[in-house]
Amino acid sequence: MLVVGFWILLGLGGAVLTVVLLILEPVLGLGPDSGLFVGLTGVLQIVVCAALVAAGWTVARRPLATLVPLRPFSPRLLAPIAVFAIGAGIVASELDNLLRHLLPAPDFLLQMRVELLTGGLGALFALAVAAPLSEELLFRGLILDGLRRRYPAGKAIVLSAVLFALAHLNPYQLAIAFGLGLFLAWLVLRTGSLWPAIWAHAGANGFGWVTGNWLPGDIPGLTDFAEVAFHPWWLDAAGLLLLVLGFLAVRAALPSPRGETPQANSWR
Repeated sequence: MLVVGFWILLGLGGAVLTVVLLILEPVLGLGPDSGLFVGLTGVLQIVVCAALVAAGWTVARRPLATLVPLRPFSPRLLAPIAVFAIGAGIVASELDNLLRHLLPAPDFLLQMRVELLTGGLGALFALAVAAPLSEELLFRGLILDGLRRRYPAGKAIVLSAVLFALAHLNPYQLAIAFGLGLFLAWLVLRTGSLWPAIWAHAGANGFGWVTGNWLPGDIPGLTDFAEVAFHPWWLDAAGLLLLVLGFLAVRAALPSPRGETPQANSWR
C-alpha cells in the first residue's frame, strides 16, 4: 500500500507541478522540460516520502528514530562505499546495455534517460540528493522496519528489495534496483543507520550523471546513453573488481555484530 500511495501522490503532485509551470512559462520562460522542473520533481519526491513516513509513524505509534534511524556512522565506511558505488554504476550500466540489446526500449524511456543523465544541476539534485534521501527514508526506513518485525532479516531484505524494484515502474531497472536494494537494506541492518545507505544510493545514482556530463572522451555503452553498445572488456572487469573489493572493504570496516544494535545483530 505504501508503494501504491507513493506513486499516486507522486503522480498527482507531478501533474499539478506541470500545470503550474505551464501557466508560469510565459513569465519565467521555464517549462516542464526545464532543469527547474526536474529539480522540483525531486523536492516533490522528498515531500511525498516524508508524508508517507509521517503517516506510518502516526499509525505505528513508535519512536520516529526507530522507523527512520539516522544515527551517526563511522567515517571509515565512506571510501569503501564510494568504491562499491562506482563499481555498481559500471555493472549497472552494462546490465542496462544487455537488457536494451535483448529488448529494445521505447523511445520515450530513452529520451527520459538521456535528459536525466545529461541534465544540469536540477537533474543532479533529483538523482543524487532527492532520490536517495526520500527513497531511503521510505524503503530502508519505514518499510524495512515493518518487514523486519514480521520476518527474519534475510526475508525482510529480499522483500524490501522487491518492493524497491517494483516502485521504479521500469522493467529495464528491475534487476538493477533489486540488486542495489539488497545491498542497501543489508547495509542499514548492519549499521543501524540510514546514512550509509543514503551515501551509497547517492553514489550509484550520481555515477550515471557524472559519466554523462564530466567524463572526458567517449566510452562505448557508458557515455552515450541513447545508443545500445557494450563496454570495453577492461571496463567491465574494473567494474566487477571495484564492486567486489568495495563490498569486502565495507564488511571489513563494519564493527563486530556483537557491538551493534539488536536490529543489526540479526543479520551479517
